[in-house]
Amino acid sequence: MKKISFCTILVLFFSFILSSQQKDQVILTIDNHNITKAEFLRIYSKNNAKNNPDSKSVREYMEMFINYKLKVIEAEHQGFDTVSSFVSEFKNYRDQLSKPYLEDKTTTDNLMHEAYERMKSEVRCRHIFIKLNIYPAPEDTLKAYKKAMEAREKLLKGEPWDSVMVKYTEDKNYLRNNDIGYFTAFQTVYLYEEAAFALKKGEISIPVRTNRGYYIIQLIDRRPSRGEIKVAHIMVAFPENAKPDEIDSAHKKIENIYLRLNSGEKFEDLAKKYSDDKRSADKGGELNWFGVGQMIPEFENAAFSLFKDGDYSVPIRSSFGWHIIKRIASRPLASFEERKDFIKQHIQTDERIQRGKLAVIEKVKKKYNFKDHPEKLKALKSILDTSIFKGTWDKAKADALKNEILFTLGNNSYSVKDLADYIVTNNRIHKIISIDVLVDMMYKDYVNAKIVEYENNHLEEEYPEFRYLVQEYHDGILLFNLMEQKIWTQAAKDTVGLEKYYNDHIDVYKWGKRVDALVVTSPNKSLIDEAYKLAPDFNSGIIKGKDILFKVCKDSVKACINVTESLFEKGDNLFLDSIGWEPGISEIILKEGKYGFFVKKGTKEPGQKTLQDAKGTCIADYQLYLEQQYISELRKKYKITVNDDVLNSLGSK
Repeated sequence: MKKISFCTILVLFFSFILSSQQKDQVILTIDNHNITKAEFLRIYSKNNAKNNPDSKSVREYMEMFINYKLKVIEAEHQGFDTVSSFVSEFKNYRDQLSKPYLEDKTTTDNLMHEAYERMKSEVRCRHIFIKLNIYPAPEDTLKAYKKAMEAREKLLKGEPWDSVMVKYTEDKNYLRNNDIGYFTAFQTVYLYEEAAFALKKGEISIPVRTNRGYYIIQLIDRRPSRGEIKVAHIMVAFPENAKPDEIDSAHKKIENIYLRLNSGEKFEDLAKKYSDDKRSADKGGELNWFGVGQMIPEFENAAFSLFKDGDYSVPIRSSFGWHIIKRIASRPLASFEERKDFIKQHIQTDERIQRGKLAVIEKVKKKYNFKDHPEKLKALKSILDTSIFKGTWDKAKADALKNEILFTLGNNSYSVKDLADYIVTNNRIHKIISIDVLVDMMYKDYVNAKIVEYENNHLEEEYPEFRYLVQEYHDGILLFNLMEQKIWTQAAKDTVGLEKYYNDHIDVYKWGKRVDALVVTSPNKSLIDEAYKLAPDFNSGIIKGKDILFKVCKDSVKACINVTESLFEKGDNLFLDSIGWEPGISEIILKEGKYGFFVKKGTKEPGQKTLQDAKGTCIADYQLYLEQQYISELRKKYKITVNDDVLNSLGSK
């Protein structure tokens, strides 16, 4: 490998410096506002794509850019950027834009693929649960952990699961079932899911800590995903605490329905007439697609046991009643790309999201040389008391701790006093827990919050593309607000000015040649056939367009066909243009999924538009006129200097 000479290094170094300086060259100055070549070039390139027929040369675009910048600067001078509505709107935009920068993409991608791999399988587990308060003292945590380990050791020594479970578990509802059935990703808390999918069949986990307590999990079975299934059902319900005779009565009713089904009656008809599930009965008993863990086990197992589409089950019993289930369709697990949005959405709403946040926090700590001094928490713990849980603790007690630095991040220092203020403002725990637990927990939250805040506040410095995007939103909102107040609203309200503008430009507002026509359309062919029979009466003047509407839609609350009677210029209705303007009734035509016909009564020669006729176009023209005047005033108000040397360096582009 050849050695790079010292001279080569110098050339590369100075080339880099020169390139950076060129990017920062000022191309435009408006009063004391300097706009760089890089900013102008970025916006120019964005709005002048190679294939854009409206592309401008750099010099042409500079004039448009000056007008744009003048309006933004004027908006700032008038204080538009200090109005509360602007501040709130801009903050919301920035918060949305910053989200991707405050999460670790690699971690998120890994979590998404991990979740999809788990969705390919379904696991069946049972567990023993040791309860733990959500804010436990260290000694309580240790006690619960020891109890969980004791139970696990008994299981590993061969003691029967049932006897250990009865003795140790604190999930009393769970005692009825002995296992939680099959499930896949996103159907239980993440830590439980993670432990379950890591086990081999028959293996027993170490105690798994969640915010409810400790779980000892055993994997009973693992199978490939059964995908999703779509079914219909007929249900005969019985009460939650039904007596035997009520269950028997419901059973006799479902058996009678089953016999009628076997004799050839339609499943959908029987569901509509007899099913007690009124939400699905009107649809012939049809339910939404579902997969594992989304229905009660009895129903799910019966549905997935059906061999082919159209098969139906014998009556099966669930906690809700008796069911006959018919299979409509089934499908395997969709591809990762198809499930990508679903997976990402669920990651954002469960414990997995914390992994991505913690990954960002760790990176920021290293980047900004985070140093902490947790030993200084003792001073705060010594002055806090249980009044903090009532919201009555006096935070002035921590004033003496304002110089006690808890941690540093970049150029910022955070004191014990700052943490005390944070606890007073953000504590949501109202029951009395250990002060040590409260302070340790709130300190962790405070550190994480300040790290994310610090990173968020420095995004513009770190990421030029983010800075440019935020600036575009900032300027765009200001520009919109200025134009709305100074131009658009004024043009709409200024009736005198609008009328004068119309009279001064009256020759512009002319009607072209027009055709007097009726247009009738509907996706329903039979309705169009019915309307078409009335077309001759419209053509001869016996009825009007609205009469056709009322006659065809006489039994409907809403219009069942679209009827438009108007004068059309060339270009108003391209399909009408294509079949010609000759008077008469067209054939029924199918276009873009709709049937329709035209009745052309005649043409009208060009003429003058009234202000009312031309109002929409005239207001738009008047707005443009006012804007041009406004820009002219701004160009006189501000000193504008274009650096021609820098502009010329961009060439013709």
